[in-house]
Amino acid sequence: MRYKKVLLALVLILPCFAIWAAYSAFGQSLTNSSDISNTSEGSFLTLDYIKEDADFKSDIGEAVGQVISSYPSADLIAMSLKFEDGLTYNHLANYSYIFDTYRDNDTYLVVNNPMIDSQMSQAFTNDLFDGAKLQKINENYLKINFVQALEIVEKSGGHEFRVDHRDGYSVSMLLTCAKGGILNWQISYAAKDGSPDLNWVVNATSGAI
Repeated sequence: MRYKKVLLALVLILPCFAIWAAYSAFGQSLTNSSDISNTSEGSFLTLDYIKEDADFKSDIGEAVGQVISSYPSADLIAMSLKFEDGLTYNHLANYSYIFDTYRDNDTYLVVNNPMIDSQMSQAFTNDLFDGAKLQKINENYLKINFVQALEIVEKSGGHEFRVDHRDGYSVSMLLTCAKGGILNWQISYAAKDGSPDLNWVVNATSGAI
């Protein structure tokens, strides 16, 4: 995949980081309460996590390869996705990879997956994590892709939330590895009518929530 170097409209990315503050407040204890398996059975999604897995991993590899060609010491530290009013690729408003290039203390390189039909592709932006330092994402521990993570939260109340808010909602996802080395998906369902959000933390290795 190829990326065009153009300015990044942060309006689509920043909402995905709103859940970072809430996640940081609760800490890693949220990742060990229960385990959900066999996410393909009784799916609420049209996406197939098995079929999507190869592209998911390939896209990560291509983004990493592109960035380290210019910044050899860069590390992938986060992934961000946002869906608007549905959970298909047609509803995907943001799909980006966040790298720490270590060139400054408060800037990160944000690279878009070209699946997003927009002008933005890559740019540096100011600190997104309130000063917290994230660890490099170790792909060996990334066993739960974003479709699997969505299946898990859909079965844990997310589907009912979407049914109850058909007039408008968004689903934001943020993959990070914070202190303690635990790799997690932080997922937030937000209604446009101002109803309280629903939030989950899904262990990206085990699928525990």
